[in-house]
Amino acid sequence: MDDQTLSLTLRIDGGADVDPEVLDELTARLRQQLLETDVRSVEPVRGEAPPPGTRGAEAVAVGGLLVTLARSPDLLKHITGVIQDWLAGSRARTVEVQMGGDTLKVGGLSSEEQKRLIDVFVTRHAAERAAH
Repeated sequence: MDDQTLSLTLRIDGGADVDPEVLDELTARLRQQLLETDVRSVEPVRGEAPPPGTRGAEAVAVGGLLVTLARSPDLLKHITGVIQDWLAGSRARTVEVQMGGDTLKVGGLSSEEQKRLIDVFVTRHAAERAAH
């Protein structure tokens, strides 16, 4: 990754009653919504190696996405807005956003509380970028 890009790791939780297949579908929907924005890529997060004797060369971590985007506070705010809109589909959903050493976990909150947390997160990272 160069100095002009950001990578966000998203850990998606559909709620206590969501099985892995439904979580995979929810993750695919969020991925599609993110791909409709100006991101460079949205890829499934690779998980642990599959157990011996199972098929598949790579394991995919269910509920994980790696988002690569241009380093832009406006684009980061837009991406987090897409995540917030996706979360509005169910109060049971949560998304943990990891960027560098910073983590933001959003879910189970009112839209206003989510927006406030996201704004603080984006502002903090915009300030870090301006300091460099």
